[in-house]
Amino acid sequence: MILLTMAGLFPANPLRAQWYDSFEEGLAPWHGHKEHFVLEDGRLCSKGPEKKSVLCLSRALRNADGDTAFYAGLMRGDSVLCHEWGVSLRFVPSTTNRLRIYLFCTDSLLGDSAHALYLQLGQKGSENRWQLFRNTPDTNFMLWQGRQVYSRQGQMEFNLRTVYRPSASFSGDTATKGGYWHLFHSTGEPSLARWLPDGDSLFLDCVEPVLFKEAVPFYSGIMALYQTASRFDKYVFDYAMAGPLPPPRQNVLDSMRGAVPLPSDTVFRGSLPDPFRVFSVPVPGSLVINEILFNPRPGESRFVEIRNVSDSVFHMAGLALGVWAENKWKYVRLGKEGYRWLSAGALMAFAKDARAISPLYRSDPENIHTVGAFPALNDKAGRLRLVWLPSVKDSLSDTVWVDEVVYSEDYHHWLLPDVKGVSLERIDVRKPALTGENWASAAETAGYATPGYENSHCREAGKTAGPAYFVLDPPLVTPDNDGRNDFTYVRWDGRLSGFMCSMTIYDERGRKIKTLCHQSLLGAGGEIRYDATDASGRVLRPGLYVLCVDLIRPDRKRKRLRYPLAVG
Repeated sequence: MILLTMAGLFPANPLRAQWYDSFEEGLAPWHGHKEHFVLEDGRLCSKGPEKKSVLCLSRALRNADGDTAFYAGLMRGDSVLCHEWGVSLRFVPSTTNRLRIYLFCTDSLLGDSAHALYLQLGQKGSENRWQLFRNTPDTNFMLWQGRQVYSRQGQMEFNLRTVYRPSASFSGDTATKGGYWHLFHSTGEPSLARWLPDGDSLFLDCVEPVLFKEAVPFYSGIMALYQTASRFDKYVFDYAMAGPLPPPRQNVLDSMRGAVPLPSDTVFRGSLPDPFRVFSVPVPGSLVINEILFNPRPGESRFVEIRNVSDSVFHMAGLALGVWAENKWKYVRLGKEGYRWLSAGALMAFAKDARAISPLYRSDPENIHTVGAFPALNDKAGRLRLVWLPSVKDSLSDTVWVDEVVYSEDYHHWLLPDVKGVSLERIDVRKPALTGENWASAAETAGYATPGYENSHCREAGKTAGPAYFVLDPPLVTPDNDGRNDFTYVRWDGRLSGFMCSMTIYDERGRKIKTLCHQSLLGAGGEIRYDATDASGRVLRPGLYVLCVDLIRPDRKRKRLRYPLAVG
């Protein structure tokens, strides 16, 4: 257990820290969804609703009338504020299944805080990095992203330590109130419990509005966010601590003795730097136009999605979208109303009104940004150009070309009866999109659009398809409601992206039992659940059945496949 290996890090007298909790005494000091967490083998484990949920626990980091001496020392610059967490995720996170660790926030219900600073893990499953976010009443933006990628189940155990050290005394007329934030995590053998910097440090001048206001209580805590039903019990926590830096023990590196190390090559010094000088300037192809909805249904919003396909972080305020009209380019700034970054691999959809995005689409609301002056997109065909402005003060003519695409209603799938409300998705971000070959109608299985979410036709490099186009998992169904094999999943792989598909169940005499889907536009992988019932909802009798799949390829050729299904 991580808790046992880390025991030497903490003093015998728990009064040396503001609080330390190994969860052995229950959750009495905590606020939030305590009913959705249980103790299992001495570890705190989530046990929330199986449907998509947000679970949180918080604990007071400072009371309005307490901790005066410690925070007075912190403001003088002769102390540090330290958080430590033992975390184990029994899954690989994703955009819809994430973990947040709140360093501080102004509300015990973490998601309702007017001001908050939190670490988050959960992007694309193969690109997970720790990220630091700041939330204010106006916006939510990323401050920092770590270099190390965590993509395998074996990497999802962390001993995290964040250390805040003031940069100077905050008494008198000191102009700058700020300090250094450092993220550390244990590496190597767990029994060594060694704290090593992962090479990512950050200067952050944003704590003053909360941390140094007198008589303002604030909290630390954890938040589990998930949409996949199987994640309800996969968040595990070993311990949590907040307060002064624990005294060094024998198994802690010498670098943690005395002053917190400040590597000069990775620390931002002075006030928060100009993002145009700190973050990289994109080169052509580093950002791409990834998806376009140019002909929405009445009352819904158009959008254009941008994807960062590089390893760098770019500031959104430098982005502008150009529309070719009346024989000239007309540009609109995309990021002027938000202070955000596009991290490596990130998606961001820019909409005329994010609230008017159809709820039927497979989307991520956190990755949809409203642009007040959204460009006027022609609802039949058009040409778009993505450019970068070296500074927000530069003229629109002083631009760096990044990407350019052409879209047309003719690029939609030829079998779609109505393309209104259907987006065009870029198939391969590594190839140009100036012709229809690299565009496809968003799949019906994704709601016909994926703003701020992975494209339904996305192709991943190095990913190989399985031996069969379709797989029934499991091939034997026993619909007796005992929780085992009560239904089967019909799954397909990425080779069927852009195919029109109809699925029908027949009995062994060839009689039609049920239609699972009719001329549905498939994406790059997906599934349909079948509960072994007929068209009227009655459970099938035991026997052998056949799943018939009729496919229409984009080139209009047809194919029929058959798969056996046993019902017991």
